[in-house]
Amino acid sequence: MAGLFEIQVRILEGQSRRLDEYERESRAAQKRHEETQKQTREEFREFMRETREWQQAFQIEAQKKHDETIAWLKRIVEKLTDRLN
Repeated sequence: MAGLFEIQVRILEGQSRRLDEYERESRAAQKRHEETQKQTREEFREFMRETREWQQAFQIEAQKKHDETIAWLKRIVEKLTDRLN
């Protein structure tokens, strides 16, 4: 009977060690997951910041080109009007 009890104790100890190892691995995986999420959020924020900067620069450049085109067209209209008079 004592031999059976010792076998049960060893089995339970082994299972306990496996559960402890699983718990350590699970915590490590959770930590890696949280770090990856944090890094992903930071990279996304940086991407969005860069995108906003690019959009602002594009809008400024587009407005400049628009203004230049309007001025060019006005000069053409003025020249045509002068020729008609």
